[in-house]
Amino acid sequence: QFLTGVPSDAINTVLQTLHDMGIIYYSSANLSDVLFYDPTSLSNAMSTLIQNKDKIAKDGILYREDLESVLEAYGSKLCNKYIIRILEKHEVIFQYGAENNTDSINRSNSSKKQLIVPCMLSYNPTESFVSYKKQFSAAPKYHTQFGRVYRFSFLPLGLFSRLIVSILHLPKVQCPQKYQLGMIVEQMEGISTTQIGMIEHDLSSSTLTLRVQASQGRRASRNELFLKLIQAVDSLLSTFYGGEAHNVAIDIPCYHCLEKNQNDPTLFSYDVVVESFLKGKQLYCKDLLLQLEKLAPDIILDNLSVLDSVTVQECIGRGGFAVVYLGKMNETTVAIKKLMIKETEEQIKAFHEFHNEVYIMSLLSHPNLIKLYGITLNPLQMVMEYIPNNTLYYWLDNKTFTDSDFSWKLRLKIALDTAKGYFYL
Repeated sequence: QFLTGVPSDAINTVLQTLHDMGIIYYSSANLSDVLFYDPTSLSNAMSTLIQNKDKIAKDGILYREDLESVLEAYGSKLCNKYIIRILEKHEVIFQYGAENNTDSINRSNSSKKQLIVPCMLSYNPTESFVSYKKQFSAAPKYHTQFGRVYRFSFLPLGLFSRLIVSILHLPKVQCPQKYQLGMIVEQMEGISTTQIGMIEHDLSSSTLTLRVQASQGRRASRNELFLKLIQAVDSLLSTFYGGEAHNVAIDIPCYHCLEKNQNDPTLFSYDVVVESFLKGKQLYCKDLLLQLEKLAPDIILDNLSVLDSVTVQECIGRGGFAVVYLGKMNETTVAIKKLMIKETEEQIKAFHEFHNEVYIMSLLSHPNLIKLYGITLNPLQMVMEYIPNNTLYYWLDNKTFTDSDFSWKLRLKIALDTAKGYFYL
């Protein structure tokens, strides 16, 4: 009725224009969800939130019921879900699944739904953040420091807000201090902090700097926080920024320089370190020989089991960057995926895809997902559980099979097991 007199072929254009102007909100083609609202009211509601952030929010965490109370003061209660949906769509607020996090605010009110509002964080570093930052310059000698520097040719919109949200959802991780362009991250074991990390986004130089400090204990555990943060950044770049992520220059600072708290550490490009790993080349910082497990534990897959009792047999598959073989690990039949190293510009891309696949598989453990046993380093291979009897496509596409060959009972079991695997993921 509100569009009476508008030609039918122009209705969608009118709706989209009003939607873009902020006069209406609609979320379905059949106009079943149309919301009229006054942009000024929404602006006033957000202004109230910002002015009272110290009372109703802590470190950018806001309870949904508090947000709804503010919105009700400037509009109908029925509009709340739509307004919140709009704020989520434009990434003003984010849902917060706090069940895996260890912040004290989560423990005290875990039953309430929480939202992350990055714009409600302080724009400048807080005194507490600066205090935490000083820990890196006063690190004990027995601590190892890892680092990574991302250099952007542009400033990705919403990068750090998304990164804050991603890191807050990491298991066994808490963020005692954060502001709009930086955060302190702690790896927790029970109530004890085992590692500490710092991430800052420098707008003037378009760089994202990551550092982690860990005691020189067991290799797999001392790298845990660093690997989590690296994967969070890399996943964010590839998921939200697609091909633009390839335009990011990645540098790796020398750990000797970091431990000496040098302001201008020696930097090695990501590609140079990968080439050193793949070809066995040595890297030096001035006259000091560097250990790759300290320089870039993520690149050398330092957290995985390295296998030596693996025998390669016949080829059973081939892809763009890798070949899959049948093989033996002791007496167990396995599938072995070997990275094919070529002297081309695709070498780094091939390694990166192989590396991501290995890392993700190392995190998974479920009876309906293929198991990763470990890797070999020379040559670089991933050793996986071998699943016989061909592919699902082979069984579904084979027109010669009868019901007795491929019964509906078996089909339903395969569908159920597949669903269980997807649900776990």
